[in-house]
Amino acid sequence: MFFVLSKTLGVFLLPSNLIMACGALGLGLIFSKRRRVGGRLLAGCVAALLICGISRLGALMLLPLETRFSPWNPDTGDPAGIIVPGGGLDPELTAARGTPATGARASSSPLNSHIDIQKRVSFMLAEMQAFAR
Repeated sequence: MFFVLSKTLGVFLLPSNLIMACGALGLGLIFSKRRRVGGRLLAGCVAALLICGISRLGALMLLPLETRFSPWNPDTGDPAGIIVPGGGLDPELTAARGTPATGARASSSPLNSHIDIQKRVSFMLAEMQAFAR
């Protein structure tokens, strides 16, 4: 029983899933007598998704964890453990820090993919202009 309960609660305690659950509740309340509460809850959830998805809030929250420990020095011996914050390697941040950096930007997220789409569109336009010449 504890296993099932912990997995179920764990899914709903993820910030994105919690926001979506509140949004679904707000959408349901819109069609009931509590229309005003549902609208406010739905608007708050949309705002939270936009803030969390488009802004650099996730990167700012991950930065203290990434910079907490000093880089490994081979002279000090074998490391006691390896901490991987998650996500893929960020090439720009890796180049800036001179060491592999992960999870700083969730470019695979649908709300953050506008950055990649802008790069792709500008590349495609440049290719089309070069082809037209």
